[in-house]
Amino acid sequence: QLMDDLKTYDASMTKELKKEVLRLNSIIEGLIKLSNIDWLKDLSNNNLNDSVLEIIKELKFRITEKKIKINLDIPENIQIKANKDYFYIFLSNIIWNAIKYNNKKWIINISYNDWKLIISDSWIWINKKDLDKIFDRFFKGDKSRNSEGFWIWLSLVKKIVDIYMWKIEVKSDEKSWSSFVIKF
Repeated sequence: QLMDDLKTYDASMTKELKKEVLRLNSIIEGLIKLSNIDWLKDLSNNNLNDSVLEIIKELKFRITEKKIKINLDIPENIQIKANKDYFYIFLSNIIWNAIKYNNKKWIINISYNDWKLIISDSWIWINKKDLDKIFDRFFKGDKSRNSEGFWIWLSLVKKIVDIYMWKIEVKSDEKSWSSFVIKF
């Protein structure tokens, strides 16, 4: 409609419009997936290590671009029972945030011990007053207000955690790391 009204063709505008449409489509797909309760019936064993490696491989370009080092310490035999798509959405969103907002040390540690997955990174410190809100739909903390996106993904993560009755905790210290701790 915008291009039609302007009666001009601008390649950069077209690129931005396409990017925005893809972003909105992605949000809609995520919301549809979470509203479909039948997905809960489609459970399978998901190998945690393989799932994390697959996501890292898919995000390799961003990891290389930001010169991030990922330390992975997950036993190869850990199986998590969940819907495969929900599990992917869950893991990929936490890992993507760790990559996107990685800030100081350019390191991400992903480890597993005693039914706990810990994803720690040197990302932007999360203010204590924001820790309880980061899973709210459309919430953006002060340090991320200039970033693109609609900030719905962590609310999807929380919804999946609630569906499977897992526990998730976020720890952040301005002198240290930010960590997502998930207990399965």
